[in-house]
Amino acid sequence: MSRENFTNHVISGAPCRPHVAEDNGTLGGEPSRETEFVCPNGVSWIQVTAIRDGRGYVMLFAASERPFISNRPLARPFIESFAFDA
Repeated sequence: MSRENFTNHVISGAPCRPHVAEDNGTLGGEPSRETEFVCPNGVSWIQVTAIRDGRGYVMLFAASERPFISNRPLARPFIESFAFDA
């Protein structure tokens, strides 16, 4: 499965639609896709998807109240420091 197909599959199960267009980045050195969601109930999250050795991975950073997760500085260091185990 391609990263784009995997990302779309994971997004299809979300309780609300993506709020911000997807950004390409890396997760543990693998190409990744970041998608931000903001639901009408105020819950927000960033979903990071990547494919490594044929397996799909999803990392979520969520916030249940404002500020939205995209306005909180704690998610970025986790994404940037992530490493896959050997």
